[in-house]
Amino acid sequence: MTDPTSPSAKGLRLEIQIYLFAGLLIVVALAAFVFIGLTASREADRLALVSDKHLLSRALADQQTLLAVQMHPLSINDRSVEKISRAFDKAYIRDQIMQPLLAGGRADRIFLINASGQVVADASDGSTRFIPYDLDAGTRLFDLADTAQSRFASDVFEHDGGFSRVPSDRNSAELDAVFAFDLLNERPALFAAMPIAPHEGGMLLPSKVPHVLIALRHLDPEFAEELNSTLSLRDFRFLADEPRRIRVTDYQLSNVSGDFVGLFAWDVDKPGAVIWHMLLPMAGVFGVLLAGAAFFTARKIGGLTRSLEESEKRNRHSALHDALTGLANRVQFTDRLNFGLENLQEQPVTLIAGDLDRFKAINDTHGHAAGDVVICATADRLKAVVGSHGLVGRIGGDEFVILINSDLGTDGLSTLCRQILASIHGPIQIAGGQHVDVGMSLGIARAPASGHTETSLMKAADAALYAAKSSGRDTFVFAEQLPKNDRAKRTAT
Repeated sequence: MTDPTSPSAKGLRLEIQIYLFAGLLIVVALAAFVFIGLTASREADRLALVSDKHLLSRALADQQTLLAVQMHPLSINDRSVEKISRAFDKAYIRDQIMQPLLAGGRADRIFLINASGQVVADASDGSTRFIPYDLDAGTRLFDLADTAQSRFASDVFEHDGGFSRVPSDRNSAELDAVFAFDLLNERPALFAAMPIAPHEGGMLLPSKVPHVLIALRHLDPEFAEELNSTLSLRDFRFLADEPRRIRVTDYQLSNVSGDFVGLFAWDVDKPGAVIWHMLLPMAGVFGVLLAGAAFFTARKIGGLTRSLEESEKRNRHSALHDALTGLANRVQFTDRLNFGLENLQEQPVTLIAGDLDRFKAINDTHGHAAGDVVICATADRLKAVVGSHGLVGRIGGDEFVILINSDLGTDGLSTLCRQILASIHGPIQIAGGQHVDVGMSLGIARAPASGHTETSLMKAADAALYAAKSSGRDTFVFAEQLPKNDRAKRTAT
């Protein structure tokens, strides 16, 4: 099982975190693409609908204008004033006004309304009827005639013998006409109303209120087909019946009161779908590129992290271990010793100082490389003997220290020291197949009997080590067994 605190495990966790972060970035990026796509496609669809409705509005306005243009030369005409407002010549009205307008194909029905609001002529289906009837106030024909008459009345002045228009250069069918959408006999229609008025002012009206000519065009499938010949909208149609729900894509026609007249419907183009077709492959490519970049970055960072953590581990190890033997160095050993002394009440602390015997001769005879081999072999043997009883360290040259945290007692410590000396005595092979033999002297200091600080305990162990070397080497001495004078003399040097 992998150690979760190991550098490889930490690097792996970091890689996973980067993958997760990259996955989150991909999700966010794709969400942004979706949001942009939705926004752009909806805006494109909206603009397409706005454009369609604008074109339809212009086409309807053109139809109104065409109807007014057909009426204009017949209504704004001095002869029409003479034959209608002054003489009311039925033959002229039928042959020169009504029938030509019907024959022009723009109007389905035509009304002539006098100043009193009476329909005095009504033409449709190729015939003209002169059967006067009154219009009720508030009806569409009455309101259209009234609006046209009121507009004209604001633009006339009185002469001797009649009324004439104020001279103007605006001679325009669109300006002289009044337009509306409404129902007539339950049928939706486009209306255009225009006063019968003098052209150049040579003919005078007998009344300030003129006759009004009203033409209408029924809104039906035939009209929709003609209208769509310039629009080219898919499945374009006119609906006279009000639906339960009017869609945002429908174009509703209402009268001046806001009442439903009819609506145009069609299959609106969806340019937003084109945006989606362009955006989705881009989003896929972007996601793949981002995933690849994330994978590469994660592997790279994970590798760098593992390298850094391995380097940090080596640095930490180097800071606390002897470079040659791998044993605890002075820094680590001192920290562990101080920790043990601070917790004496929980477990005893014993310090053993060791020094190789006859090591200088090996260095002088065989060289420092052979000396390093001896030092490493000694370290391995010390670790093997001490085992779980304590910590082995090297604090310089051929000087070793051992920290015992177990309560071995005097007999146990003596046994351990004999085992150490026996293991060190074994021959050590150096370069060239040669063997060398060394010994070791040991000094043992126990806290608090021999000292209760790191400095005092080290001095006591050194004094015992000095005594062991002085007594013939290859032996061990307990610091508390030394005479007080020898102990004080050694620790003072």
